[in-house]
Amino acid sequence: MGKGRARGKIKNQDPPKSLSQLTKGQLVERSTRLLRPKFPDLPEEVLVARLEASKRPELYKLAQEPEHKGPMAVETIVDECGYDVLWLPPYHPDINPIEQGWGASKGYVGLENDGKRFADVKTLLLEAFKKVAPSRPGMIRETCKNEQAYMLKENIRPDNITEQERAALMVDIDEDD
Repeated sequence: MGKGRARGKIKNQDPPKSLSQLTKGQLVERSTRLLRPKFPDLPEEVLVARLEASKRPELYKLAQEPEHKGPMAVETIVDECGYDVLWLPPYHPDINPIEQGWGASKGYVGLENDGKRFADVKTLLLEAFKKVAPSRPGMIRETCKNEQAYMLKENIRPDNITEQERAALMVDIDEDD
């Protein structure tokens, strides 16, 4: 059989990869399952009718609410193995080696980029990667380990900082700065 379009139905088709690939009927079915526990006394046909009257964006929003998604797969697996997950704040450079590596690369691109052509950014980024000394990743890991040890010793954990403490750490920069 030569190359070209497949003909006929595809058997054992994988489920859609994103909500945007679901038909409205599939979205209504999913939303019905998600909302059933919230409205146990509401008749099924009433719930379905209300969801069918909804527009697709409303159904997307409903299906994406964290309370309806459930735990992430990694959390479930880690929990079953008897461990806890301590999430780092996004882009937290002190204890996240990849952020330190990216920081150095982005700094190079920022200094060398003249801002005239976006295509140059890719070239500059590849140049930045080549300029990383072989010892640099090891040094970054060591720095992160030291920072993590300090944070553990002082009981500084991203997941136990209150909003008030977090706000005190933030630096506001306005147009005058």
